[in-house]
Order: sequence, then C-alpha cells, then structure tokens
Amino acid sequence: MSISELASCSGVSVKVIQGQIDAGKLTAKSIGGKVFVRVSDFWNSLNSVEVVTESAT
Repeated sequence: MSISELASCSGVSVKVIQGQIDAGKLTAKSIGGKVFVRVSDFWNSLNSVEVVTESAT
C-alpha cells in the first residue's frame, strides 16, 4: 500500500517534504500535533513526509 493510499484510508492528506516516496518501511511519529511519516528506502536516503489530518484543530 502506498503512502497516498494509506493517507486516503486514514483520512489525512500527504505533503512531500523531501525527496520522492518509494516503497519501504513506514514509521510515524507525532510532533507538535502533526504526524510525521518517514519512509526508509533501501536504495535512497530517507524521505520525510508530513501527514496532516483534514480536521486539524
């Protein structure tokens, strides 16, 4: 499942912070009320993705 698909299922929007999104390990961390998803890619360096809920308060 791609990050976009995961985001759609979770009701969140995805914004690419750096690099491209490739298949890999997904880890999420909540920082300052926002959830940051990091993709660990075997061929490229880490890519950072910011996931923001649609109903952000």
